[in-house]
Amino acid sequence: MLIHNNIMTNKPQNDRFCQYPERALIYSFYNLKYNALRLYLVIAGQKSGFTVDEHLLRTRANITIDEYNKSKQELIEKGFLTVDEDILKITCPVIAYTFNYDRPENQPTEKLNIKDEEYLF
Repeated sequence: MLIHNNIMTNKPQNDRFCQYPERALIYSFYNLKYNALRLYLVIAGQKSGFTVDEHLLRTRANITIDEYNKSKQELIEKGFLTVDEDILKITCPVIAYTFNYDRPENQPTEKLNIKDEEYLF
């Protein structure tokens, strides 16, 4: 079975486009709670240099202030987000790159020799 994505072929000219690394996306489905996943998708969909507007992020993720704070903390604790001064840095835990998502049991296949996590995506 093939996928035909009508959303992208019929998208309005000025519509925005989000693109996520597949492993980060799939790993987040397995490891984040519902609201944290929603927030991750909103934050990770922004391009670098986007000015963080907490209200806008909460509105797009459709979560309350309390849910935002809990979700942000979960993203930090689980390695999907780091906060460095005034910068929200989107990351993906390195372990996500050790899983073979084509195998039904989704077990790590092997340890990766990754020198610098910055270059994962």
